[in-house]
Amino acid sequence: NGFTGPGWYDVGVLDTGITFRSDNGLDVLPYSHKGSANDNKTWVGGPPDISDENGHGTAVAGIIASTGTQQSPQYKGVAPTIHVLINGKVAPNATESNIMLAIEWAITQSDAKAESINLSQGTGNTNNAFPPYNYSNSVLAKYVDFTVDTLDVPFVKSAGNEGFVGGVTKPGDAYNGIAVGNVDDRGTITTSDDTIWSTSSRGPLPGGRHKPNLVAPGKAIKTSSRNGGFSD
Repeated sequence: NGFTGPGWYDVGVLDTGITFRSDNGLDVLPYSHKGSANDNKTWVGGPPDISDENGHGTAVAGIIASTGTQQSPQYKGVAPTIHVLINGKVAPNATESNIMLAIEWAITQSDAKAESINLSQGTGNTNNAFPPYNYSNSVLAKYVDFTVDTLDVPFVKSAGNEGFVGGVTKPGDAYNGIAVGNVDDRGTITTSDDTIWSTSSRGPLPGGRHKPNLVAPGKAIKTSSRNGGFSD
């Protein structure tokens, strides 16, 4: 269905959780993206709470698939007519093994069963001396590579917010994953004045591989808010 997303397509969002509301564009008929109870699960320590206490996961969900609202129809995501946003809460403190379990759950065990995965939670010790990460293809990245190759499910990972060469966070180092950096589009339509945002992680990785794979606008993006409405 063009750029709006087919009505059967389901996306796994592995992040800080998602707050689905009618006034933030994520629970608006006929394209409510709220799935069943089994499409929401947490791997974060503490009470089994799937709500978004941070706001990042809801914002990412809105960028992907907000329908906008009657009052604010302009704040649509890139694919507002997809089916379900599968809510896997892995931030702020899920372990790498739990992130792997969350990926498997979203694709094979949730009711909707994701056709693609978006992960914003990255791992890696940013306190190490330059270069900060002593890996070129981490265990978590190898799991992503295997999953994409075996199940044919696209996997998208934020590059990270470290802002220096070699700072791409795991599993952004996956060969088969799509690592995405952040550009400041300066509020214009043309791309000629776009610049990489200062905090956006960038490659090359140790060994010289080029990451991220692509960049997209990421500064001052107005999107779905966990408190309702839209904010940046």
